[in-house]
Amino acid sequence: MKKLSFDFSTLIIFVGFFISLLFTYSYIDFSSNMSVGVGHVYTAKSLALSRNFNVNEYWGNSGVDVITASSGDKYVAYAPLNAVIMAVPYFGLQVFSYIYTRAFGPINGDVSMILESLALSLPSTIFYSLIGILLFKQLQNYKVKSAVSILTLIGLLFGTILINYSVSFFNHVQSAFFIFYAYYLISSKKSESRFLYAGILTGLAFLTEFPTILFSISVGLMLLCERKSFIKRVALFSAPVILAILLLGIYNKIHFGSFFLMAEQILYQQKQALNIGAEHAFTQNPLYGIWGLYLSPLKGLFLISPFLVFSIPGFMKFIREEKTKISLAILSLSYVLLISLLYSFWPDCFGATPFGPRYLISAIPFLALYSAFALIGKFRVLIYSALVLFGIFICLMNVLDGLPSGKWFGQNCQVMEFGSYRKAYDYFKKFEKPNQRFAPILL
Repeated sequence: MKKLSFDFSTLIIFVGFFISLLFTYSYIDFSSNMSVGVGHVYTAKSLALSRNFNVNEYWGNSGVDVITASSGDKYVAYAPLNAVIMAVPYFGLQVFSYIYTRAFGPINGDVSMILESLALSLPSTIFYSLIGILLFKQLQNYKVKSAVSILTLIGLLFGTILINYSVSFFNHVQSAFFIFYAYYLISSKKSESRFLYAGILTGLAFLTEFPTILFSISVGLMLLCERKSFIKRVALFSAPVILAILLLGIYNKIHFGSFFLMAEQILYQQKQALNIGAEHAFTQNPLYGIWGLYLSPLKGLFLISPFLVFSIPGFMKFIREEKTKISLAILSLSYVLLISLLYSFWPDCFGATPFGPRYLISAIPFLALYSAFALIGKFRVLIYSALVLFGIFICLMNVLDGLPSGKWFGQNCQVMEFGSYRKAYDYFKKFEKPNQRFAPILL
């Protein structure tokens, strides 16, 4: 294959950024009221406008109906950093709007809505693009050929469920970036301070999505393997992680009255009290769970993002590389295994289209990294390229399928509520309705 320049990778990142922003804007503007995304939006607005987390909306990571407490308040969910991140560009928009209206007068209503949606879309799209940049730089650090690195980058940004999450779920993409960036820093051969920075990133990931704290265990396993400056490195890494846990405890104490009581627990208790079902608990057969996460029809990661199958032989090549430390292989693989094992016990329906196995988002950059190492010979590159194209098609259809409706499963979580063609038909039938507004950028 012809050697490709870094400029081409920049173009790919830019195209990925634009596509993610376009679809995320449409999703927030028109479909977030059907999903958990609406909670992120309202909480971010509340923070930006009143510096208050506890808005009268519940947002979490499960897409469940709003549950009202006995006091009449509705609870903000866990992992508050998501709303903080989204509130930053929204606050910037308010500053811009204030200056503009003072100087030129009111902003057109439609323009104002477009700018608002774009501001709330920016964080997830930025993190999505940053993951792509990190993967490409890591592959270059491992001396992977530029053409292979470019192909892997295309697969990651357009052929995995990462793009679906940059559109429709905001916490998973951000946590994936924090974890992969922590790995990127640890894999560098710089000063010991890299463990402090990696700990800060892991703490941020924890404040975005709790299970990413498992990365701490993986770092511990790596340090045990290396046995070099063990105490110092553990202390540097652990300090910011512990601080993040303390900050979350303080947040829980302020909002829920207990250091250890979190919004998800309150939601679970409320659902039990109202007898509307509280099915989520770590009780599933893990073998069935692994099948659901990776191989089940319409849901499995290897079926939704088929080129990631190359990560299995690629990992073997990854650990055989002379310049690749075995401890780094332990770090990355142990995290993938830990996060997979954890959610193999979780009896969710694995997300289906367009989400796929949403709990594995933070593992995808690692799997993509491994897959690049499997590309030896033109025959494998051709197969890999075909799978990347197939994955792009699947993920694009999933994004388009998910925009009209936030509901993918029936109540029994076993069958699709609507098929793609039916939902597409319903979507375009809305054109016939008066005063039906659509995202102008998407159209």
